[in-house]
Amino acid sequence: MMDNHNVEVLLLAHQLEKALAELYAVFIERYTTYRSLWTHLLHEEQGHAEVLRKLYQLTYEKKSFFDAGAIKPAAIQTVIDHVKELSDSAARGLMSETQALKVTHDLESSIFEKDLFTHFKVAAEYGDLLKQVIEEDRAHIQMVKKALQTHPG
Repeated sequence: MMDNHNVEVLLLAHQLEKALAELYAVFIERYTTYRSLWTHLLHEEQGHAEVLRKLYQLTYEKKSFFDAGAIKPAAIQTVIDHVKELSDSAARGLMSETQALKVTHDLESSIFEKDLFTHFKVAAEYGDLLKQVIEEDRAHIQMVKKALQTHPG
């Protein structure tokens, strides 16, 4: 059985992935120039939330091991709250498309730096699942960086 700290971190990480997906859904509606980017990110964040759910289940079944280490639940909750505030601002038209790209780059970079998925130890049969999520997170940063570089604003 996982200790409370690890369970809390996993549950909050799942909520964060879902909050990011919700943010990108707002961006899809508000910022049409990069609709395909936001749609791509939305689908992958939904997928990451599902991967976290699966990894939680595997850990519970002792087919995986998770150690959150120094990751603080309060820090994840702060990011979730910030993402929800950004969603609200965008929905109310208080954010430009350029700002949306910048906050996306900042969020994706920050989350990648926290490296949550490397805190899992999984059986070889699930290794590709982890590798895929990590590679997708890295790709998110590059896609948004490219959009920022070519954005006319």
